[in-house]
Amino acid sequence: MTGDRPVFTVTCSPGRDATVSVRRIGPGWLSLVLTMDPGRIVVDVPGMRGGAEVLAEFCRRLADEAVQLAASLEPGDAQSIGPGGFESERPPDPTETPNGDLW
Repeated sequence: MTGDRPVFTVTCSPGRDATVSVRRIGPGWLSLVLTMDPGRIVVDVPGMRGGAEVLAEFCRRLADEAVQLAASLEPGDAQSIGPGGFESERPPDPTETPNGDLW
């Protein structure tokens, strides 16, 4: 916990069929949905005054960082990381086949 607030951390990797979408819950109430294949992360509007603005700013920062990450993962980029032919700091997973599929 941080003060009165619980800390929640999730680490996951997108599968081949991962998607990102916006879900309309009701009038003026939207959520960002990350379908990870498998699994799902839903980011809702915070239940506080100005919550929509907080989520909007978070989404803008997320988009900016995602663009930077995508650019750094391009083949030939010196900062590229991860499986699939890029430099990787993680050891091979014995449950994965050479093409990255799970057994």
